[in-house]
Amino acid sequence: LGFPSVSVLRKEHDGKTWVLAVNSANAEVSARILVAGAKKVALPFENRKITPDENGFKDTFAPYGVHVYETSR
Repeated sequence: LGFPSVSVLRKEHDGKTWVLAVNSANAEVSARILVAGAKKVALPFENRKITPDENGFKDTFAPYGVHVYETSR
């Protein structure tokens, strides 16, 4: 429909960076989340981790899926 289906919000709290991402499409979507300098990416509510590269990381979202990422540098 002419706009990105994944919306992202970044928050800093207690020395940690949190990234909240939401898929607004009724379809599975893959997205690259840009978080430069992240060394580790954990999804504490999903009990999994993602290995980032120098610019960020890629993840897949279910229809209307939500991911909460905890990143550290």
